[in-house]
Amino acid sequence: MGHKKLCIICKKSYSIGTDFTVEHSTICPQCGNETVFVNQKFKPPSRSNVRQWKIVEYLVHSGYRFHSVIHNGFRYIEINNNNFPKTMSAAKNLVRKLKNYQ
Repeated sequence: MGHKKLCIICKKSYSIGTDFTVEHSTICPQCGNETVFVNQKFKPPSRSNVRQWKIVEYLVHSGYRFHSVIHNGFRYIEINNNNFPKTMSAAKNLVRKLKNYQ
């Protein structure tokens, strides 16, 4: 299970693989801004889809890193291309729901 680093400014994600003994830079190779690490399951929207990138930015700043959230050992929430929030309102509802799992 690898991870990706995500640059919200450039609207790009970079695979960093599965070797966790290698220290990866948190700097975007394109723009030099700070990146965040997200789950390898994250599939970025197209760079031209500004609305979806605003939702990604909101989710990341809210602490969500696109991983499964397990609750009581059997319930989970996972964001993938099929259930990615289509609106900011849906993203806010998801963040509220995730806070209940903590």
